[in-house]
Amino acid sequence: MDITPEMVQQWSRKHDSLLLTWTRSVLTTALADSKRLEGRDYEIFGQGSFANETNIAKSSDVDLVVALKLPFQEDISVLSPAGKQVFKQVYEESLYDWHDFRSDVIATLRRSYHVVPAKKCLDISDFDSLLRLPADVVPALEYREYSQMRSAEHEEYRLAVYFHDADGKRIVSYPRQHHRNGQEKDRNTRGRFKEIVRVVKNAREFVAPSDGKPTVSSYLLECLVYNVPNEVFRQPLPMAFQGVLDWLVAQENWLDFQCQNGIKLLFGEAFPTTHEPEVRPVIYEVRARHCRPLS
Repeated sequence: MDITPEMVQQWSRKHDSLLLTWTRSVLTTALADSKRLEGRDYEIFGQGSFANETNIAKSSDVDLVVALKLPFQEDISVLSPAGKQVFKQVYEESLYDWHDFRSDVIATLRRSYHVVPAKKCLDISDFDSLLRLPADVVPALEYREYSQMRSAEHEEYRLAVYFHDADGKRIVSYPRQHHRNGQEKDRNTRGRFKEIVRVVKNAREFVAPSDGKPTVSSYLLECLVYNVPNEVFRQPLPMAFQGVLDWLVAQENWLDFQCQNGIKLLFGEAFPTTHEPEVRPVIYEVRARHCRPLS
């Protein structure tokens, strides 16, 4: 079965973002009345498809980060010896670390919900319902990549979040930069970028194997589409979708593609280079199944 212009139009539609607002409110309330977290300065914000408005009908979970601002994790490797000395004078080492913060978040949430630690997040469910709260929660520390440190009032750093996965692997991610760059690209493409991302995600489901399991992650697809030049998007929707597919297929080398955060390479840093030959057939199949629009 072909992908028709009507399907492209339907798939492009933005879905309600109230679920993100409601879930963040529930989490904020659950953490607010906690002796363990009393006096701790943390921020709760969304990441993933709901926060970036690229969720599709089959999207299930809202991804939320609970990021502790102080103490934070840092990278001061590029600072001069003098800069490193200033850093150590301004910020004392803390005995409270990510493991402690995560434990406190879990203990607090378990007062109201059933909490199951997963690979990178916490799955939350309600004791009084068989339904899960539609949320994956990531306890994290603020992460600072320092470029300058002259004094407490004159410091320069790039902001990220820091946590460990279930295997103990240290993870640094850039959800704020991902969100900001997506917003900018959507403005520069007159709203087409996020529409096309939603279409591509739905098309992945459409051409998925018979077992129904998507072969490519939503994050990878969003970053892939982000690399397409803005001018390709500036045409009627079916033609823009076709143009994005044509442009991707025409590129012989995807190894220079960046993540949407603009910091990491998509293949070789965010994902192994082995993912590149795995995602290509999906894009080729979507292009082959799409009814080429009349120009």
